[in-house]
Amino acid sequence: MIHSMTGYAAASREFAYGVLNLELRSVNHRYLDIQFRLPDDLRAVEPVLREMLAGELTRGKIECRVTFTAAAAGPRAPQLNDELLRQLIALNARVRAALPEAGGLDAADVLRWPGMFGAEALPLEELKNACRELLPAVLAEFTAARAREGEKLKQVMLERVAGMERLVSGIVPRIPQVIALYQERLAARLKEAFTAGDDERIRQEVALFATKIDVDEELSRLKAHVTELKRVLAGGGTVGKRLDFLMQELNREANTLASKSADLTVTQAALELKLLIERYGASEVRIFLRLILPLGLPAIASLAIFQFLWTWNDLIVALTFGRSTQPITVAIFSQLRQFGANIELIAPATFVSLAIPLVVFFAFQRYFVEGLLAGSVK
Repeated sequence: MIHSMTGYAAASREFAYGVLNLELRSVNHRYLDIQFRLPDDLRAVEPVLREMLAGELTRGKIECRVTFTAAAAGPRAPQLNDELLRQLIALNARVRAALPEAGGLDAADVLRWPGMFGAEALPLEELKNACRELLPAVLAEFTAARAREGEKLKQVMLERVAGMERLVSGIVPRIPQVIALYQERLAARLKEAFTAGDDERIRQEVALFATKIDVDEELSRLKAHVTELKRVLAGGGTVGKRLDFLMQELNREANTLASKSADLTVTQAALELKLLIERYGASEVRIFLRLILPLGLPAIASLAIFQFLWTWNDLIVALTFGRSTQPITVAIFSQLRQFGANIELIAPATFVSLAIPLVVFFAFQRYFVEGLLAGSVK
């Protein structure tokens, strides 16, 4: 059975002097991280509770909160803490004996002393035993809540898997037809471009390119990953890291399928497949950051290179900012002056002017080349 990483459970026990509450809640975490929120008087029970939790749970950020709410007492006359009062009197006498010139405690100091109007002491051992007895019941409910949510997540994932299978099954029969149609179109265009070309050479080039757009291998891997995904879900247990790895592999194969596609239907199916993979548990912001932005990054980088070079070298842009502003090329040319004076400045100035465009180009060229190779800007 698959257990969700999030869960919540609580239980309480009533006493004549108050109510003891124990809560458990968890969120996703790579390891087991147990945190306690306990009253200071009950800190001694933390090691026992931690050992019980560590014996049942393996992952997650667990918060165990214990609170005690004292029962509302009826109106009664305030009572002094006689034991504390005697201790204060003895201590005050010892201080006055050692330091005769020091001032002693007055009545206001005594009445303001912490614990002077102390309530009845709580039976700490009884509360500690109650914590030990409450935790197994809370832990059982906590595990059941995680199991219920895990079953719902499993059904959601199985629906996604079924959608992936439908998309892959729809692509497979179309691949031979896509390759044949693409070969015909490519052969016709090559014959138009090379009217006196060798037909055998054209057929070889077409066959070579057809092997590059063949996606049988990617479809076979997608089928294998989907089968393994179903097996992992059926097996249950701790499956988070395995599912994460399979999602990465599915995403990689979907990217390759989209980049090698030479047909609009196959491309749309590959994009829908990516959305199915990325949308599992993902918000719109994550979809944009993980899917749309990476696919559009090569185009954005290409536009950034073009816009920078145009702005850097264009005279119209320079004149827009003022009559005295000139592009770098005009500024270099102006160094020649009349009869070629200062010609020795041209070469170093040219290299200096190339430095910034080269930095911009090499900073963005990786994304540009990735886009050309992946086909995301075609």
